[in-house]
Amino acid sequence: MLSSATNGNHELLQPSDYLLPELNLDDLLLDQGRGLIRLLYTRISKESETYQKDLVYLKCLKRKQLLPNFSGNALALLNTPFVDPQDPELNVQSISSDASDATKLSVEQQIESNQLVDANVWVNLTMRQNLFNNYFIHLIETFTSSLSSSTAASATASIGCRVCGLQKSSWCECKAVKYCSSKCKNHDKNFHQHLCQTVLHQSQDQTNENK
Repeated sequence: MLSSATNGNHELLQPSDYLLPELNLDDLLLDQGRGLIRLLYTRISKESETYQKDLVYLKCLKRKQLLPNFSGNALALLNTPFVDPQDPELNVQSISSDASDATKLSVEQQIESNQLVDANVWVNLTMRQNLFNNYFIHLIETFTSSLSSSTAASATASIGCRVCGLQKSSWCECKAVKYCSSKCKNHDKNFHQHLCQTVLHQSQDQTNENK
C-alpha cells in the first residue's frame, strides 16, 4: 500500500502520481510541447529500453514501500509470487512450501536480475503500460478530431512550418503538422516520425471501423 506521502503543496499523493510521474503537464508542455513528443517517441520506439527502466523504477518504489497495491490481498498468501515474462500465459507462480533453500535462492536471484518479475511489480508494470497506451490513444483521437472540425479552415491559415514557422507550408501526410521544405521536415524527423506513423495508423483503423 502507499504511504501517506505528500507533494510540495502538502496534497496526499495518489497511486497515479507514483505510477505515471512522467504525465506532468508542465514537463509535457516544456519547449513548445517537445516534452510530450520525446515521451511519445521513447515509449513507442524504445520498447525494450523502457521495459527495463520501468522495472527498475517500480522495484525502487517497492523497496521504498510506495508501490501501489492493485491486487488487494490476492497475492499476500503466496510465498514470493512472481511472473515469468517468457511464459506465454504470464501466470502468477510462487515458491512451494517444501521448496529447497537452493530453489528459493535461485528464484530470488532471478527476480533481482529481472529474469523473473515480482508479481506485484508485474501488476504495476502492466497497469503502467496500459495507462500510457490509453493516454496516447486518447491524445491522438482528440488531436485528429480537432483537425477535422469546423475550425480546420481557419486553423490552416494560421499554422506555419513546425520548424521555422514560415506560413507558406504544406501539410505532412498525417495532417498533424506542416513543413515549408524537405530540409525542415528532415530536421524534425527524429521527433515527428513515430508520431506521424501512429496518427496514420489510428486514422486507418478508424476508416476500417467505419466501413
